[in-house]
Amino acid sequence: MKEFLLAVCLLLATSAISAQSSLPKGLNVNGVALGAKYDDVVKKLNKPTRDVTAKKIDECIGANIRTLFYPGLKLELADGEVFAFEITSGSWNVSGVKIGDTSTQVQKLFGTRGRTVEKTPTLAWYYDMSEDSPGSSNFFFREGKVYKISSTFEMC
Repeated sequence: MKEFLLAVCLLLATSAISAQSSLPKGLNVNGVALGAKYDDVVKKLNKPTRDVTAKKIDECIGANIRTLFYPGLKLELADGEVFAFEITSGSWNVSGVKIGDTSTQVQKLFGTRGRTVEKTPTLAWYYDMSEDSPGSSNFFFREGKVYKISSTFEMC
């Protein structure tokens, strides 16, 4: 009986943890996820059209920020790893979503767990990531369609 109760408690604890967010590790762009190394980015996306490294160190991260630009995509790296990206072009597949998709399509893929909705001049959905990967994945809507997507690790 004790083993059964222990198993039930573990199952409930595991489902509570996984229920916190439907995007616990964040999004990926054409297979490039947060935490990817520079070489993996170039291997999957080819060389960027522009590659800029900040001249001063970011006080929050303690590293120079390297920004890679592709048409409609910006990736930010610290210590050689992607910690943020922003997409504004439908050329990119973002975990099954593209710019121009509807809010219904996004909700069908990612649900509502861990989501905060903000209504500013436009609509924004923020999906929290897990405690192991603190940050958020964000969808911005205009007239019911995605016009910008971003994902970032929380660095401070």
